[in-house]
Amino acid sequence: SFGLAHDSAIFEATGAQASGPLAALDGGAGPAFFDVTVFPNGIGVGCVYDFSLTESIQFTSATAIVSVDYASLPGALSGATGSVNSSLEFVQNLGTPPVELIVSTSAGSAVDAGGNSGSITLNPSGFIMTAVDQSVDYPESTGDTTLTVPVTLAEDPGNTGFPNETQAFSFGLVHDPAVLSGQGVNPASILSGLNGNTGPDFFDVNTFSDGMTVGCVYTFVGSDVLTFASATELVTVDYQTVPAGLAGAVTPTQTQLQFSSTLGTPPVELVVVVNASSQGVTGESGTVTLNPVSGTGFVRADINDDAVVNLADAVQLLNVLFLGGVITCDDAADTNDDEQRNIADAVYLLSYLFTNGPDIPEPGSNGCGTDPAGDALDCAEYNSCP
Repeated sequence: SFGLAHDSAIFEATGAQASGPLAALDGGAGPAFFDVTVFPNGIGVGCVYDFSLTESIQFTSATAIVSVDYASLPGALSGATGSVNSSLEFVQNLGTPPVELIVSTSAGSAVDAGGNSGSITLNPSGFIMTAVDQSVDYPESTGDTTLTVPVTLAEDPGNTGFPNETQAFSFGLVHDPAVLSGQGVNPASILSGLNGNTGPDFFDVNTFSDGMTVGCVYTFVGSDVLTFASATELVTVDYQTVPAGLAGAVTPTQTQLQFSSTLGTPPVELVVVVNASSQGVTGESGTVTLNPVSGTGFVRADINDDAVVNLADAVQLLNVLFLGGVITCDDAADTNDDEQRNIADAVYLLSYLFTNGPDIPEPGSNGCGTDPAGDALDCAEYNSCP
């Protein structure tokens, strides 16, 4: 048994597995008892080869017996420059009772084992791919909305040859399937402008219950390349909320979008290609904050609440302004989104309908939503949103 401590400000231990002669015990079934306990600052491992105590292993030279998995904490390495060094140390103070650093011999004696500390050197990768944080409102009653998350790519200025000409990339992006459902991935303008504005020659998206993968090759026969001297939008990722996971919530829900190299068969790796060689990429997780909003939302300019924006809405607004008419959603009547309800809104709507005037501000023809500008007006009742 042993306890192995790590820097809890940088890593978390995610598991451990028997390897080498331990994994080969019992015809490949492994040891009869292999217990792993994860702590914030370390991991404890206890192993019994077999309960009859007849199996034994000799260690006449250094032999690998356990592999321990670690993951860096989100944001722990953000802003770091150069290599980051961290130590792994054998300790005897993890757990209650503490996990001891011992080896049991075939004679039944517990022998104290010496623990040689190890070190991990983390080198900055050549590129940084980031899922941009998002904060999105959704109707509390339904839990149903859509959102779009930009993914950016930037190259480390310290790279030799910076900025390097890239030729392709791939990544996997994992989400919580209890909260989000992946709907698709769209190339950003830097990609759609390739090959004479026809887009990349290869752009493949695969959707899974807990994530999506993307593979992109700019051109198979041409010379199009891209550089990323600063963070540049690469793609946008579309999500739909899972109503069952959010409906009725009264406090915001936060969920992570994490880059992965394990999605798909074979797994899609997190790489950028330069000169036909794969380059390392650091994936910076994004946080999506989902904010419940009471009410079901409205469609701006649908003043008569019939789910259609047309001349009848302008007539209804003029009726309200000058003839004593009544409406129940002042936000819908605020067609120019200046947080007032007046004649300017009628002029704005008529201009939109008949003289190619500016578009109706959101939430407009794209669907129901809440007022993004402020709360000077309210929407006591609007029935055309589900």
